[in-house]
Amino acid sequence: MHGWHVERCTEKADAEIARIEGLIAQAVRDSWKRDRLPALRKAVGDAIGGFDFAGARAAIDTDVAAGGSDEQEISDLRWSAERLEQFWGAFWENAAGKEVDTFKYETPVKVIAVLEDGRFSVNLRANASVITTAIALTDIRPASLVDIVRKSGGDEDSIALFWWFYFPPVKQDRAGTPDAKDLERAMKEVEKNQKRSLEMAAKSQNSAKLLAFLNGMLAGTADTGPENPLTPGTASGPWAVDGVADAKFGTKWTWHFSGATEATDWMIAPRGPLDQLSGWGAHLEKNAEGTDSQLWTKDALAGWTGSIGHIVKIRAQVTLLEAPDGRFGVMLGGFTAWVTAGRHLWSDAPSGKSLGGNHDIGQPAQNRPIVLEMWLEELSVPQLYIAVDGKKLQQVSVDEPLGGPTGVYSEGGTVAKWDWIEISGDFGEETAGRLAAFRTALADARAAASPAKILSDGKSLGSFQTFGEGKWTARDGHLRGKSEGTGPRQEAVLRTAGARNFRLHFRYWAGDSRSLMLEARGGPGGGALRFMLPSDKPAEWREVDLVGAERCVWCTVDGSLALFQMAPPDSVSAGDIAFVVLGGEASVDDVTLQEIPGLDAEASPAYPWPPLPGPGPGPGPGPGPGPGPGPGPGPAGWSELFDGKTLDNFAKKDKTFVKGGELIVGAELATTASWPAVEIEIEFALEQTAKIQVGLKNEWVLKTDVPRGRHTLWLRATRNDVEARLDAKPLKATAGAGDGDGPLRLKVDGGPLKVTSIRHRPPGQ
Repeated sequence: MHGWHVERCTEKADAEIARIEGLIAQAVRDSWKRDRLPALRKAVGDAIGGFDFAGARAAIDTDVAAGGSDEQEISDLRWSAERLEQFWGAFWENAAGKEVDTFKYETPVKVIAVLEDGRFSVNLRANASVITTAIALTDIRPASLVDIVRKSGGDEDSIALFWWFYFPPVKQDRAGTPDAKDLERAMKEVEKNQKRSLEMAAKSQNSAKLLAFLNGMLAGTADTGPENPLTPGTASGPWAVDGVADAKFGTKWTWHFSGATEATDWMIAPRGPLDQLSGWGAHLEKNAEGTDSQLWTKDALAGWTGSIGHIVKIRAQVTLLEAPDGRFGVMLGGFTAWVTAGRHLWSDAPSGKSLGGNHDIGQPAQNRPIVLEMWLEELSVPQLYIAVDGKKLQQVSVDEPLGGPTGVYSEGGTVAKWDWIEISGDFGEETAGRLAAFRTALADARAAASPAKILSDGKSLGSFQTFGEGKWTARDGHLRGKSEGTGPRQEAVLRTAGARNFRLHFRYWAGDSRSLMLEARGGPGGGALRFMLPSDKPAEWREVDLVGAERCVWCTVDGSLALFQMAPPDSVSAGDIAFVVLGGEASVDDVTLQEIPGLDAEASPAYPWPPLPGPGPGPGPGPGPGPGPGPGPGPAGWSELFDGKTLDNFAKKDKTFVKGGELIVGAELATTASWPAVEIEIEFALEQTAKIQVGLKNEWVLKTDVPRGRHTLWLRATRNDVEARLDAKPLKATAGAGDGDGPLRLKVDGGPLKVTSIRHRPPGQ
């Protein structure tokens, strides 16, 4: 007891008391979220739906007076109610005098006034006469209502709220009590309007608080929405679709891509060589009838966030629109089935091993929908089946486990539109828990973010510095980067100091650039986090939101599609933020940074998805080397040198051995084969920063520092030149002996180098 009089003991006691008080306060808030927040959200929603904004405020005030509420949740609820009330009066005033399209009449009607019961008095032209009648809010077509909302000062926030609360199902034309079909139709219409509302909310500058409110209304829960845990893209949110029982394959999920919430279940990455990725990306696009959306892909993989589960079947309907000589296909745990030249089916295992192909699918796929299907039956000898339009074209025994993404892709310049995707499989408690922990950690990090700091006002480079042969300038109110080519050191790099844990928000314009890369937690030697930004909408400004919370990292474009990381962090530290333009011009604007203090590194859940290699050096006749968790499929023509078990194919083996399926290089390694010209890909990991040297054609051609983490090194040697890229970023390499013929040599200082794959093929294949 005497010790408490000692100053340092008192300090420790005070700190422990503060920690315990903090835990108690958090427990009270958690209890409030669980027990009272759902009912409060419903009360506020009911009041707003009945235009009773005073009632909404009263419900919030009553709950606050009871004590124990969460200040941020209360603030978000007040904001949602006030945001809708702010423009409501202006809406009624702006409606008068407008011509609107309706469901009831073929020609537009003119609004005269708003009646006391909330209906609209309108003039309708019938033959040569003008008839005055009354219509309900739900009789007016959505596009006309949105036009009035915008002219009344509403933006995405108010449109989302308006659509949610004031777009009930359109009335049935026939009289009488609604039957089961009427009710089913009404429910479908409610769901459709809610998805539209969520789509607008996702585009809002205040998407986090708006989606939290709307998803809470939908789910009736305090924090995480429905039990399905796989939508980490928002602070709180349900899955876009619910799984249904599948007697043979466990659970089946289906996406029709009718709203942005469905897109948040997908992560995209470039698929193909860096110098051929102009216009790559994925987005939702209306179909020809304008009635629903499709997932549009070009040189992109769209991988499902649930790929780390035990997924055994994928089925998708796709239409090939452009580049019939390219490729498009589906992936199932790393197994790949794809169509070339619009009519020939091929397949690969996760290791890149060919499973055969050249099956004729019949009528070419261009400009007509086809259904691609692949499933695995786990018998004593597992069987992989592939079908097109219900016709089974391939059955093959497989000896590799599932080990990669599940999703869809197109490459080689191919543009494909996916009408729907079905995925079947199961999730264990451990997998679901990992994904739920990841989403919760991101939500907590967003809530803890400090006020935003503007990094540039568009009039100058501000806190940024520019590097490389390219140049960044402040122009027309934003920052513009220009790179003259795609060779080594020709990139334009814009760099500034970042933070260990942060939220970064900005807009970008891809322009005519060959690629635009975002790096974070990096330095001049390369970023620890890398994201290739889509360029499929080159003329539009697009918004990016990146959260880095210890090992939890999530990056979204336009609040819908998420981006795969090119290198998930093995370690976390503060570092720089950089924008890298290669081959053309691109711009960024409205760059803000929020630091996230007080995160516990030990308690932070790990990034749940496997590492993603960068874009490969170029697709060959078979499937491209496109990125994907795990080793990923390689193009036809690649030959693997490392079999995962022995040192066969290697001559010099200084401090080199095989352990756990990895080739551990402690000092130096050389291949037995020699080449005068060759293309090589090496996938490896480092536990700490090391210096790596590469030799080809009997000369050392490359020497570079490589940071800790997983990487892909690509090399192409010809008679006159050597090119090199690390994680899709060009490196400076010397040409080597013009007509030399020599092995691949690897030397590491500060390693060891843990190699999982070394493959080669003739250059340009």
